[in-house]
Amino acid sequence: MRQRLLIISIFIVSLLATSAHARSVVIATVADGPLAREFVDFSLIKQEITNILGNEFEVSFPQYLQVHGDWTVEGIESQLDSLLQNNEVDIILAMGVVSSHVAGHIEHLAKPVVAPIIIDVGLQDIPYIDNSSGKENFVYMRFMESVSDDLTRFHNLVQFNHLAILVDELPVEAIPGLTKTVDRAANDFGFKISLVKGKKNIQEMTAKIPDAADAVMVAPLLRVDDNDIRSLADHLIQKKLPSYSLLRSKRT
Repeated sequence: MRQRLLIISIFIVSLLATSAHARSVVIATVADGPLAREFVDFSLIKQEITNILGNEFEVSFPQYLQVHGDWTVEGIESQLDSLLQNNEVDIILAMGVVSSHVAGHIEHLAKPVVAPIIIDVGLQDIPYIDNSSGKENFVYMRFMESVSDDLTRFHNLVQFNHLAILVDELPVEAIPGLTKTVDRAANDFGFKISLVKGKKNIQEMTAKIPDAADAVMVAPLLRVDDNDIRSLADHLIQKKLPSYSLLRSKRT
């Protein structure tokens, strides 16, 4: 995670270095919704930027420009559009899975946008040319090389026949390629996959895990707090279901 934060900070610094503005820069953020847990720690990003820049730039992160889309695609699109039109804003950080995805599909970006959480370039149809986006004002980081590859590695470790994937319903709604990739992987590798979609009620999600499932993958459930994630882990241990999470909870 430290390496990811450093790379994000370097992206921003490189944008600042080519900025036509003076030494004063305003950075806004768009999250998918109010978070119970963070995927990328924004406070550490600010710290890294400050450490790298020193006194070279006056960078500010006004609280009223740190917004979210209230867990809807429409809300995220509206917030991004508003910030892109806001003359006060110099750089936008898309701090969510869906906000990163939506930013990558805006045809013309009026100002630089950094998207730190692209899950899979291919299935999200995100531009990729010569190790960059090839798109003006759009810089992103890939969270993983391929969802299919990740599924394959897990299957190689645990020879499951039926995998349940616990996932927030918003990315599934916003990124149609996720469902298509899951279906294709199931056909290609010969195991069944069930997407268990939900919001933040972990009890409802665990209740929907099929009885036939013999392994579980937990996607980043950012509406679910650490206590409920630990409850989920205890449940999976009790059920003796091999599992792994793409995002670790904090230890107490």
